[in-house]
Amino acid sequence: MSLIRRWRAHQVKLPILVLTARESWQDKVAVLEAGADDYVTKPFHLEEVIARMQALMRRNSGLASQVIRAAPFQIDLSRRELSVNDRPIKLTAFEYTIIETLIRNAGKGGQPKIH
Repeated sequence: MSLIRRWRAHQVKLPILVLTARESWQDKVAVLEAGADDYVTKPFHLEEVIARMQALMRRNSGLASQVIRAAPFQIDLSRRELSVNDRPIKLTAFEYTIIETLIRNAGKGGQPKIH
């Protein structure tokens, strides 16, 4: 995990797929929060690993940074980072997903439907 963190800290944008025998949910969360893009546990089928690698390459084919701004927030989609007033905010993967969804839908509000 230290290598993953180091790469992400140095802005290495290559997709990271982790192959491991460690299968606890805590291990998976820790690796993904460290910056890995996907996680596969042993035993695995080579076809699955290839499919996951191809999916990562498709998603990362445009490695240029995509940034969404909704003042004072700024979210970098390729790095999965949030900044508020240009200050980085540390988030868990789950928190990031929630914030990304909210920022992507900023201004698209409406009245909730009550059935």
